[in-house]
Amino acid sequence: MPLIELQTPLSKSECEKRLRERIHGPLETYSSVYGKVSGPEFWIEQRTGYRNSFKTRLRGDVVQRPDGVLIRCRVGLPPILFACIAAWFVILSLATFFIWLIQFKVPAALPVMLAASGALFAFGRFAAKDESENLVRFICENLQAASCGSSKG
Repeated sequence: MPLIELQTPLSKSECEKRLRERIHGPLETYSSVYGKVSGPEFWIEQRTGYRNSFKTRLRGDVVQRPDGVLIRCRVGLPPILFACIAAWFVILSLATFFIWLIQFKVPAALPVMLAASGALFAFGRFAAKDESENLVRFICENLQAASCGSSKG
């Protein structure tokens, strides 16, 4: 997940207040994003008109620094989803390998399942392609934040 750092002139308490006011649960439909705020930590996802389990999630925290308030954000798949996808691909790959070791042939269903799973994942991520920019823009607009650098992490 890439790390994005945003600087804001607002105080830490004002940032937390604005986040609580503007981020609501998934059942409240009047906002473009939904998520949860717990003190200085928060996560948000973009609201869409369709179900997509491969949505981009922005997780962040508000940190007071001597030179102002820093908002550290990470954008990507929720960790539990990433773990489930990785486990699924590992299980299918191992099953294919061990069946091949035992029978010296692979049932057609396993490579098809592996390819279909990869295609489903690719399509879900393609459908969520612009969400990271939209989520960062939401934070910048609501917290008067500007980018002060990003890094891979």
